[in-house]
Amino acid sequence: MKRTTHDDGVSFIVCSPSGKNIEFTLRMLGEKDGANFGSGPTSCDSITYGIYFEMPIRNPTNYILTVLNNDRCIFTTKLVPVDTPPESKRLMDRMYAVYETHQLWMDAENKNSVMALYIRLEKNVSGNNISPGVDMSLCWLPSRFGKEQFKRVPFYPPDVVPEQHGIRVDASSIPQRTPIWKLVRGPVSGTKAYKLMGYWVPTKKEDPTWSYTAEPVFNEFSKQNMRFGNASEDFAIMMMLLHAPNVKIELVGWCKGVGVPVGWGASPDGIIHNKEVVVPESIQKHFVDTAPFDYTRGVLEIKSSQTSLALAPYYFPQVYMEMISTNTVWCDLVRYRRCRPHANATEYVHEARVFRIFRHRPTEESLVRLLKYALNNTHRLQDVVQEAPFVALRAHFKELSEITSYREIKFTPEMRIAFDAYNEHSGLLCVRDNRN
Repeated sequence: MKRTTHDDGVSFIVCSPSGKNIEFTLRMLGEKDGANFGSGPTSCDSITYGIYFEMPIRNPTNYILTVLNNDRCIFTTKLVPVDTPPESKRLMDRMYAVYETHQLWMDAENKNSVMALYIRLEKNVSGNNISPGVDMSLCWLPSRFGKEQFKRVPFYPPDVVPEQHGIRVDASSIPQRTPIWKLVRGPVSGTKAYKLMGYWVPTKKEDPTWSYTAEPVFNEFSKQNMRFGNASEDFAIMMMLLHAPNVKIELVGWCKGVGVPVGWGASPDGIIHNKEVVVPESIQKHFVDTAPFDYTRGVLEIKSSQTSLALAPYYFPQVYMEMISTNTVWCDLVRYRRCRPHANATEYVHEARVFRIFRHRPTEESLVRLLKYALNNTHRLQDVVQEAPFVALRAHFKELSEITSYREIKFTPEMRIAFDAYNEHSGLLCVRDNRN
């Protein structure tokens, strides 16, 4: 069979019901030239591909997509899966059929005519295998919890840049970790905030060649932790929803800052709607001269680990930027841990702690002032973050991390059933063969 192969050894084949190969052009979306799944420090953990058919595929029901990695089949599916209900999305003159493993661009006037296909491939947690990036929030999570408890971000095509087409799009509705989301983020985000505050910035003695503008290089251990964090967000969300059925969680994209310089913002893991939250008077009194706040809305931030449930000091600059950017005054920061109780155990233990952090205006004002100063002096950031105001605020965050209370979420039999169902569904999607 004829295949189109990328430089990293990933191949794609599209066949008609009769077995005829379909011609297409392959594009990497949102990735730098030369990006691949190699093992070097600059290798990618996920890549979004666009498959653009030279002639539209008519009546695509029985057409087959096959993905190989170095001649080994890693995924095969019908273009129109039989076991995943699609959601339609219209944009300009395009229609999209949205599935959990891939999406189709169809002619708006003829939904039986497919123009292109999008698929994201990603490394598993260990980094040893590549599989399709299954997005369970597209179908499975909404069907499991319903719109009253869980609201996802609408699908947005990875090859449509809003400005280039004259489209006005709320950046908070663009899914995170997508090519377009990477483009809309500003110069100060939640994760950049703690870097500008001096966390993970080496001294000149430790690394005289360090630069704020240099692309970060992560070792394999760090990459594995990040992959685990991304993969475990859904589990933390399920624990939250099953623990508190009256709570609603809404996913968001890039949220623009309120009352801070243009371009500042953050991408929290979600917005929580909880009518039972009580905001202390000591917090409310600092916001009486501002626009009214909806105190039932808060930020959700998930920090996953296989070892720790502690609240780290460097989380505070990030969650403050998230509260500023979502116009909220509280954040539920969830520390989720999955681990084996002993070396030979086959079952995982799942644990979670929820730290409620309130937005304190004097602390926020100090943070924003220092972030502005650091951003204007990134060329000497190693010296800047050693100045007394930065040292003092980091010490304050350390103290807060030690005294902030939390509540435990116990892993229940109901959660076990939900986790097993999730794993079964995602596992079937990753390895399925829908040709029968």
